[in-house]
This record gives sequence, C-alpha cells and structure tokens, in this order.
Amino acid sequence: MRWKWYALVGITTFAFYLWICRPLIASYFPTTDDIAIDAASTQIGGQIHPSVWFTQGFEDYFRPYAEWGSRPSNFFRPLFNALFWSYYQIFGTHWAYQLVFGYLVHALAVSLSAYLAIAVFGLTRPVASLSTLIAALNPACWSLYPDTFAIPPVAQFPAYQTEIICGALMLAAFLAFIRCRFVLFAIATTLALFLKETALTIPIAALAMTGVWITPERGRSVRNFLWLAMPLALWFIIRLKVFEYGFSSFVMMSGKPLSWLTQPIRNTLIWPTGLYISALGQTAAALRMHEWNIVSAQAFELGANTAWWAAIALAVVQTLRQYGRGWFVTAPAPWVAGLVFAGSNLALLVALQETHLRYGYLWFALGPAAVFGVLSRRRAGMALSAALALALAVPQLWSIRSALSDDSVRNYSLVKRAARQLTSLLASLPSGVSTVYLIDDMAVHVVAPKYMAKFSGYQGRLQLVNSIRPVPHCSPVAQTAPRYRLTSQGDMTVLEYSVPTCFEPYFGLPPLALIAPDNSVQRGPWMTYQFPELSVADRSATAQYGVGRTWRVSSHDPICMVMGACVWIGLDEHSGQYYQLDDATRVD
Repeated sequence: MRWKWYALVGITTFAFYLWICRPLIASYFPTTDDIAIDAASTQIGGQIHPSVWFTQGFEDYFRPYAEWGSRPSNFFRPLFNALFWSYYQIFGTHWAYQLVFGYLVHALAVSLSAYLAIAVFGLTRPVASLSTLIAALNPACWSLYPDTFAIPPVAQFPAYQTEIICGALMLAAFLAFIRCRFVLFAIATTLALFLKETALTIPIAALAMTGVWITPERGRSVRNFLWLAMPLALWFIIRLKVFEYGFSSFVMMSGKPLSWLTQPIRNTLIWPTGLYISALGQTAAALRMHEWNIVSAQAFELGANTAWWAAIALAVVQTLRQYGRGWFVTAPAPWVAGLVFAGSNLALLVALQETHLRYGYLWFALGPAAVFGVLSRRRAGMALSAALALALAVPQLWSIRSALSDDSVRNYSLVKRAARQLTSLLASLPSGVSTVYLIDDMAVHVVAPKYMAKFSGYQGRLQLVNSIRPVPHCSPVAQTAPRYRLTSQGDMTVLEYSVPTCFEPYFGLPPLALIAPDNSVQRGPWMTYQFPELSVADRSATAQYGVGRTWRVSSHDPICMVMGACVWIGLDEHSGQYYQLDDATRVD
C-alpha cells in the first residue's frame, strides 16, 4: 500500500536526522534566541502573561546592548510563545527533546511532500523521489546564509525550527485547499500565520485561484471566500487592534540607498536554489586573482540557479497556455496550484530586504515537485529533472558534512556546556548580589540579558560586558599573560581585557559613530570603553572596523559601592567554565 511507502519516507528521514544530528542532541542546552523564548513563554522565567504574547510580541527580546541601539524586534508571533509553553509542559527541562521534535516535524513534512508529489501531482515514483530528496535535504535547514553560526540555525535551535513547523502547516493548508476542505485550510493557515509571518502568502495565493473556490452557487462561493480570507483578516485585525507595535518588520527595511531595487536583483542570483551566496565582489576578486577553483564553483552555482529559473519560466508558460483564459472559472491541475503556492513564497523571498534561506522552507518542500510535474511530461524530462535535483541536492550533502564537522561540533559543545554551567552559576549567587558583569559571553549574544537572568533564576541585573564566539579551524595556544585584571580605585572598577585565542569579538561592538576620536565610547551613565587598538578602514557610515584584541572598560556604578553587591564573571576558555573573578585577578 502507498501509505506504507510514505511512512517509510518519514521514518527514514527521521532516523537520518537523529543519526547525523546526534552530537547536537547530546549536547543541546538553550542559548541565544532559545533563552529569550523559553524565559518569556514558560514558568521557568517566573509568572507568565499570555496576553503579552498578543500585545507586545517579541518587543525587547533582542537588545543585549540597549545603550548602543538595536534593531526593532516587534515580531507578532503569539503561537511561537504558545509552542514553547507546550514544550515545557510536555518535556520540562529536558531541553533536547525540543530539538528532536523539530526533526520529527521535518520528517512528517517530507512524507507529506512525497504524498503530494505522487498522489496529488501524479508524478512517477522516480521523479517524485527526486523532489522528495530535495525536501529531505531542504536547503532551508542546512544553509548558513546569512547567519554566522558554524552550524546552521535551523539544525541547532528549536526557535529557528519554527520555520519547519510553519512549513508543515502550510503544506497541510495546501492539501486542504486542493481537496476543497476550506475549513481545514482556514485552521491550518491561521495556525501558521500566528506562528510565523512567512505564511502570509498562503491565503493570498488561495484567494487568487478563483477557479477552485468559486461555484455556480453564489452562497457557497461566499462561504468559501470567507473561509479562505478569514486567516488573513483575523491576523490583520488582531495585529492592528491588539498588537501595540504596528506592521513594520525589519525584513522589509534597509538603510542602503536604492536597496528596494538592488536587493531583489541580488536575491534573484540567490534564489531559487540558495546556492550562490557569495558576495559579487568576491567573485570579481577571484577572477582578478585567477583563483579558478573558486570561479568554477561559483560558475556552477550561477549555472544551476539559471537552469532552475528557466525551468520555472517553462512551468509558468505551460500554466498560461493551459489555464490562462479560464483562470477565473476553471480549477487548474494540482501541480499548477502547487506552483502558485510555492511560487508566492518564492516571490516574497525575492522581494525581501533581509534574505534568509530558512524562509524558503515551503518553496523547497513543494516547488520542485510542481516544476518536475511540467518537465517530466516533456522529451528527456526525466533527465532534466534529475540534473536539476542533483544540482540542488548534492551541495546540501556537502553543507551537512561541513556543518557537522568535528571542529564545528566541538565548538557547539563548548558553547552549550558553558551555557549550562553559567546558568547554574548565576542561580547559585547570593541574594545580596544585585549586579553581575558577564565577560566573554558565549550564551546570550543577541538576547536582552534580563531573559538570561530570568532563565537562570537570578534575581538581579545581568550586564554583558562583551560577547565572543569560537573561531573555526583554530588551534589554541597558551597565553602567557592573564586575560583579566580588575583594578579598584575608589568607586571606579577598571577591567583590562584580552580576547582569548581561537575566539573573536561577536555582538556588542559599539557603532563606529559613537566612538570618540580618543577611541573611547560611553555606555550608559556608568561605563566607558577604551579601544587602543581600534582600526578603521575609513570613516564612512558603512566603514569596516575592528576593536582589537585588548581593551579596557571602567565602571563607577554607585550600586557597587555596597560590599558584595556587584560581581564580575569571566570565562576559562579552555574548560568552557565561567567563574567569579576573585583576588587573583583583582588589585585594590
């Protein structure tokens, strides 16, 4: 029976992900975005107020160095919080199960992709296997672009795996639409919309396919329209009347001149494959330097991308020929509907000012099957489909191999181990400690520190001094001089600091415009940073700069005049353990 084949696809995919991601599962502990979501959505961070999920959303979740400004995080995703609340009710503090659940949903989505390819689009099993392979090795799961984690965020963070869950809901909504189960469509689409804004294109695509839902019975057509429009209307009304921060979104904003024109052009070179992610300047430099291995690789990426655009154009032309004149009265073939649903997701991705390949989960899960539905019916269609599929799938195997290299997993485990121990250390601090200065943060990064404090159970104020990350493919060497030296001078505490080897500064760097000519910068009323090794390429608004490997920070917070009210916590980078700086590093 066919259902056994679909079940086998899902089981195989799930087993594959459990096997290759077993080091991630074994070491997992919440860090960065996961900390904020867990602290704001569960009782581990204290009393929760679900109404805030609707009124304030993610506002203030991601402001680690608020004094130096930050981008808005006014995301409206109430079911995102509800999902993590459910995780906590089911799994408690067995955090790794959250990660496993994401892999399980991905396996279910791959099974659904296989079902759509065969039972709905009518593809032969060999051709369906090609589209299912792309869905299983979904580039949205394995691309680093534009994130800077050594391991792709969707593979390692439950917070990012909501892309998978949202994609699975969108696939379910598409299936319901094709079967004319418009109530089920409304339910699945509403869940997806309140989980991630990526689903906004789904009700729009459904409403555009009037030949599916308009019937000779006017009353029935009206009911169909209302069910299809309900998720979008509900989302807009609640966001307009309940949510307090309007409709703006950082993915639609950019400070670059004419970015509304240039960014879609750049996105066209990235999509629909996600292969060519290099900067155009890097390609030009490789040509000038005659680095033919780089040029060849990027030429292949651009060639594969062009071939996919050509296949999509062919599918669009075929659609217009068959259904162009009867679009408003004739229900198109299922593969056409799949092309519209997946293509609407792709169109959004091209238009966005912030490009993240993880936003394209639906395109990779649904689009290839629709495109292959056209190619496979043409001469040499199987060969063309195979060439396109392998050009997209094989690089993903390389991405997986690179992402889960020994070096990447070692750094991942170091960060997770440090986050676990830091959480325990913060929880054990005496009640008299009102302020903690955290040096060399590896766990919080983009998150407002108050959520790390809530997550750990620490009742005071957590102040990030700086954030770092491990450098890949680096062999540490012993440092002869101590990295920390605290000096107390009356009400002033001065930290002299050096970046550990095989680490680099990450997040928390002050904007260049705020750095004074003497290389100092003020942070709030009590802290001052001095960067004697500051290097700047030029003083333009987009200048590249580095703060160097050694610098100092001084603090004269009056709260710290009380004995034991403030502590400084540093990192032993070799063991990945945080510790409270004591008399060995302090000079009075």
